[in-house]
Amino acid sequence: MTAGLQAWDATGNLVFDATTRCGRVITLQRIAGGSGTFQDWRFTQGQPFACFHPDSVPWGGPNVYPNISYSGDTISFSYPAGNAMPGYLMMGVY
Repeated sequence: MTAGLQAWDATGNLVFDATTRCGRVITLQRIAGGSGTFQDWRFTQGQPFACFHPDSVPWGGPNVYPNISYSGDTISFSYPAGNAMPGYLMMGVY
């Protein structure tokens, strides 16, 4: 069964099409620095994604976000040496 969402304007032009990529959030995890991995079989049900949301953004200071990688059912993150920014890592699949 095909599923999705499409919207057209008054003249019949397609203005929104979410039939090919609709993300599904699987988990939201707190990270405080360092490195780590999250493993979940559901990451194999599509193309995985991760989005980092920092607790705060320092004015005038460096914004150091984690490096994120994907392999099978595992999402890994790490910070550059000596830098870390606490926050939340939202993970899911398209």
